[in-house]
Amino acid sequence: MNFKNQNLLFVSIHNKSLLRNFQESVEKPISTKKLHGFNLQNSILKRKNIAVWSLVNTEENYKIWSSIKKSDRIMFLRDKKFFSKGNVVATIDNTNLSKKIWKDIPFIEKRNMLIFLDGIQSVELEFDACIPTLIEPIMPNAYFFPIKKIDRKKRDLLVTSFGNLDNAINFLANPESKNIPISDYLSPEQISEETQIVLKIGSAKQRVGQQKFRKNILANFGYKCAVCKISDVDLLAAAHIIPVDDNNLAGKTNNGICLCVLCHKMFDSGFFSFDERYNVVTSKHKKISKKLLKTLENQKMGICKIFPSQDLLSLHRTKFRIAYKNQ
Repeated sequence: MNFKNQNLLFVSIHNKSLLRNFQESVEKPISTKKLHGFNLQNSILKRKNIAVWSLVNTEENYKIWSSIKKSDRIMFLRDKKFFSKGNVVATIDNTNLSKKIWKDIPFIEKRNMLIFLDGIQSVELEFDACIPTLIEPIMPNAYFFPIKKIDRKKRDLLVTSFGNLDNAINFLANPESKNIPISDYLSPEQISEETQIVLKIGSAKQRVGQQKFRKNILANFGYKCAVCKISDVDLLAAAHIIPVDDNNLAGKTNNGICLCVLCHKMFDSGFFSFDERYNVVTSKHKKISKKLLKTLENQKMGICKIFPSQDLLSLHRTKFRIAYKNQ
């Protein structure tokens, strides 16, 4: 499978009618016996049950729906949180089928664009933390939309960093994962032969690479902690924004921040991150002592020649569910 061609789409469940649709045909997949007689694909009919979602036929919805492919990923949003995900099996345009599946839903005759799904699973991922990573630009009514698709640049960043969209979603939705190399998220069949070779010999090169990375990051920040401004070189470390163990981001200056050992530990553990203006933002999901909070409050990232990547900082905020106002 070519993971680079996968799309990641979002569906908003923002009213009672949509919630009922979700509960009746996604949360509780329908029996494919109901679908016989509609000349559907074997990939649908060979299953005992299958989840299905429908969209109103508007120009904007059709543009996205018509681009959906088998193996694309869809995430469902409700109450400002992504709560479920699934894999696309097929898309069908059929008004009569919509009427049969959802008999009593108002205006169902207009919801003729169907998406069949499998692999429905629960997830827990804050929408506010995801906005800068996955949806751009920010919409005035950001929580209310029929369907959205992340742009190619964002998708490519996730796929390049994590191997495929499933790995990316698992990484982003798991605030407990700490300092885990991205290669740990890739199964052998998802890693190219070239990358496997790099990983095998990587341990031999790792020390040299880490020394070079540390030297570059400390020099980039003028040998000062980006938060507390400590300048004792022996107490400084080069923190990766996104931990890596491959050639995609390893050694990249825009994936590193100079931090003292204490700030480094807090950053890697998700106590704080940086917003789009490089101000320190703290986590609401971590217990922070008043003394440490005072160290972090009202701090702005120290001066540097090459600023850290906002895309990568956004991934870090999302991983630890660090949301902030005015995103």
